[in-house]
Amino acid sequence: MKCATQPRDDQHRSYEPRSDLLILKSGLPRLLVEVSSTETPDPTRMLLQGAAIIRFAKFLDVEEFVLVAFFIRPDGKVTRYMLFQGNDEVVCSAPYKNKFVG
Repeated sequence: MKCATQPRDDQHRSYEPRSDLLILKSGLPRLLVEVSSTETPDPTRMLLQGAAIIRFAKFLDVEEFVLVAFFIRPDGKVTRYMLFQGNDEVVCSAPYKNKFVG
């Protein structure tokens, strides 16, 4: 990432997006959890991370790879996503909204 307002020798910054929770199996993530603390929650960043992981798994020839992602909003509501790569090489996500018992 380049920041033109910084001095010339200090313009580049690295950006490493991270989820709040990450579970790995065989070196690949299987579960992402993002907790939003902003007033306008946006799961886009988490879904972009998930799409990159799905494409990388396909690059490694991992068969039938499914990534589960949870987005927790400030009011405690949770949206669960299942991310996978379809036959047409497009990463698909299916959101599920459940009411938890308890």
